[in-house]
Amino acid sequence: MTGKSAAGHDRVDISVSGIGANKETEEGDLEYSLALWARHRDLQPTSPYGYLRAGIALRTVMRFDEADAVLAAGLNQASDRFGIAVHYAWVAHHRKDWVTALARWQAVAHEFPLAPEGHGGIGLVLIQLQRFDEAQTQLEVALLSFSDSEAIATVFAELAIAREDYRAAVTRLDAALAINPAAEHLRDMRGMASWHSKHEEEAAARSNLIVSIEYPIAHPSQKPVAVERIDDPAIHRLVMQFDNLGENCEFGLVQRRFNAEPLGLLRWTHTRPETLIHLLESQFSGFGEEGNVEILRPDGREYYVRDSKFGIVFHTFITHYKEDESSLLAKQSARLRWLRDKMLADLATGGKIFVYKFQDSDCSSQSLRLFQALSRYGTCRLLCASLASQNNLAGSVRMEGNGLFHSYLSRLNPGPPPDNRWEIPFDEWIAICSQVVGTDARLP
Repeated sequence: MTGKSAAGHDRVDISVSGIGANKETEEGDLEYSLALWARHRDLQPTSPYGYLRAGIALRTVMRFDEADAVLAAGLNQASDRFGIAVHYAWVAHHRKDWVTALARWQAVAHEFPLAPEGHGGIGLVLIQLQRFDEAQTQLEVALLSFSDSEAIATVFAELAIAREDYRAAVTRLDAALAINPAAEHLRDMRGMASWHSKHEEEAAARSNLIVSIEYPIAHPSQKPVAVERIDDPAIHRLVMQFDNLGENCEFGLVQRRFNAEPLGLLRWTHTRPETLIHLLESQFSGFGEEGNVEILRPDGREYYVRDSKFGIVFHTFITHYKEDESSLLAKQSARLRWLRDKMLADLATGGKIFVYKFQDSDCSSQSLRLFQALSRYGTCRLLCASLASQNNLAGSVRMEGNGLFHSYLSRLNPGPPPDNRWEIPFDEWIAICSQVVGTDARLP
């Protein structure tokens, strides 16, 4: 969010992940940058800049204690506390310390009552804590004061989605779109909420067998990875042109980085090349149909949906469900079929560039087979990614012709055990996407 708040401070976005990762943390030497910002603080101790830049960078790389220390010092010394106070709250939010995050957002709202950030942050934490009634009251009051705030309106819609009140979510997303009609992620959210609302009664009446499993799910059971969101409209438009096919969620997280939330069937799952090729060659026969879909909850937290015919497991990002699980199964099964039909339409029109990341560097045979399977539906473009080598530099693209591209990354995610760390090379991904599309992502 840009512009000034009613109190005259620079506004700060209150999307779920916060804003403002410094490009220096990706493009340069972080330690060198931190030293420069420390020097800036020594020379200008009342300027908020050095505290903010260092605090945001440290938070981005999950050095939360250091970020807290820098931002706390800024709160004590800087002449303008607003941005520092907001990002001080974001540190607790990113480390999922909800008690501390709530206290810090409340402090922002108390000290800066004419800015929407603190009020929206409180709402986000209350949603995380499943304190929906309190969130409703908080956000209704905030809407009275900040009727032109897209962020507050969006958080209000997220509350309805968390409650699975999709009819209310549609109404609230309409209000957010009235503030910013160009927001593609809001249109995507509205489309899904509208679909759920339309099919809710039919889906709730269905019932399939609920099964549990006694073995772990290797990839989808990993916790979703939080990424810092950046407001860059040009890159947002760029990555919205792509559709992730696997082999895991990495490219989906690249899109989330730039507030791009396209609806894709395989965006949040793990697919092996052979499984994906079989799915395409079978023309999705039986996929998502009753009898082939089951609900899993192996970790006791998030629900997953598994299509048993193809063995693909999907994130639902749902951790609490008050109704009978049969209604959840029916809704998720219907959602899979809707996303399947959307993908078939995208394959037929050739409107998307499909992305698949191979763990095996020698993937030329499998990538060609995948490209051929996609080409059965019409003209297509496929971007394959694999690990860089001496002959293929990270961030580069090799065009095979007829719509098949090979690209190379310095690192594949997640990293090796036991840490399994996610360190996504966002700049390399954007450079790759720009070359495939044939434009500079940062051009207006």
